[in-house]
Amino acid sequence: MKKLLLSSLIALAASQAFAHGPGGIHAEKSATKAAFDLVHTRVFKDGTHLVFEQVVAGTAGAEKPVSNGGKFATAEVLSYVWPTTLDSSVIGFDGKKGIVALALTAHPDFDDTPLYDENNDGNLANDGDDWHSHWVVLTPDESCGPKGLKVRDIPQGETPKVPKTWPGAPIYIDSPGYDFNLKKDTVTIRVPLKEVGFPTDFNYDGVTAALKVNANLHNPLLCVVNVYDVASGDLSLPASWPEKAN
Repeated sequence: MKKLLLSSLIALAASQAFAHGPGGIHAEKSATKAAFDLVHTRVFKDGTHLVFEQVVAGTAGAEKPVSNGGKFATAEVLSYVWPTTLDSSVIGFDGKKGIVALALTAHPDFDDTPLYDENNDGNLANDGDDWHSHWVVLTPDESCGPKGLKVRDIPQGETPKVPKTWPGAPIYIDSPGYDFNLKKDTVTIRVPLKEVGFPTDFNYDGVTAALKVNANLHNPLLCVVNVYDVASGDLSLPASWPEKAN
């Protein structure tokens, strides 16, 4: 399954040559949108947190999706994503369900963080346009296009194990409300180690992408429709935490 998922994302992204160095994944600037043009991706420990970081060529978070008029069907999602080798059981789902990825997303037409009031206006259901964090589980689906990818669906009638902060959507998504920061060219998400219980090590990569809600709101519900950049160039997940000595 892993090889199929890797080839799916590679097919969506332009092939590029990258220079790798110590401290995560260093990448050359590319022709993609500057706000999503990855130049450095890393994961590092800061006290009791793991920090997932991406540095882009432009201003991080400067571009958001155009509103779909508040309509959920065909709504667009823009995202900064860290695909990992973590098992889905680590984030509260059943195990071996696909590729686990941490993501920072924005989408003005719906709110999928019902426990949090990101804009502090007293309304928990109007914050989708504000950037926020998710865990997602990705799986291949040809319905999303040739070698396409989707956020794994939960078929009607099935009741799989889900995290406590699962937002109730029929897909493998979690809305943990992690602290994040968008500052100049840098995106960071701070993941509390005590809440997740990470294994001793894992590999990761960096991706910037657009997703779209399916017009019929059915399996597949949420497809990856455009990959702007892949830090490694081939989604080989070459970086590791902890950093391995050369």
